[in-house]
Amino acid sequence: MERFSRILAVLLATFLVVPLAVLLAVLLTMLLVVLLAVLLAVPLAVLLGKHMTLTVHGSDFPSGGRRLAPRRRHRQD
Repeated sequence: MERFSRILAVLLATFLVVPLAVLLAVLLTMLLVVLLAVLLAVPLAVLLGKHMTLTVHGSDFPSGGRRLAPRRRHRQD
């Protein structure tokens, strides 16, 4: 009986505990990478925003956005 419980403990550790630990490690790593990316992206965007003026709306497009098709002129007969 003792041998059976030892085998059961090894199987349980192999097929339940180890995959859960690996899954937890992967999820924590992904969370850390996303957190670092967000924390680094904000100051980087502020620094780059001072040097680069890339505007889609504003003075480049007086209508407030890109025009997909040219305006049709009404005929004056």
